[in-house]
Amino acid sequence: MRLAHIQTPWSELEHARWLRRRPPHVVRSLTASVGAQLLDAAVLMQEATRGARLAAANWALHACSQPRTRHLSAPVRLAALALTAYQTADPARPDMEADRLIRTCALTRDMLTATLDRLAASKVIATWTFDPVTDDLGWVPPAEPDRS
Repeated sequence: MRLAHIQTPWSELEHARWLRRRPPHVVRSLTASVGAQLLDAAVLMQEATRGARLAAANWALHACSQPRTRHLSAPVRLAALALTAYQTADPARPDMEADRLIRTCALTRDMLTATLDRLAASKVIATWTFDPVTDDLGWVPPAEPDRS
């Protein structure tokens, strides 16, 4: 990070509990003038491994290339992928905020209804509902999984 001897950024990162500076006598490297320990283990694990990226890409390719979705436009297939990715622990009745789907798929509110209707007509989803009070979007997965 090239912060070296500038104290303010180090102090801010310590105050936020992102890291802890090591005393100068503990830092034994010839190249490092400051040593620090990262306190958030998730920071070290943010990049997915190659195997995880390959598995995710394979899953997405499979989800978007099923016979029910092959003929759909790219935005509608992206919505199908997003709905598949947001399946909840209760697969009988998944739901998500409508704004999340709109942002994820770069849709407008007007496009949302047409996209979901297209997914239902193609039997990618059985039915869908929208609750305007909670802004929740619900859908029912198809009765039979797609055989590809």
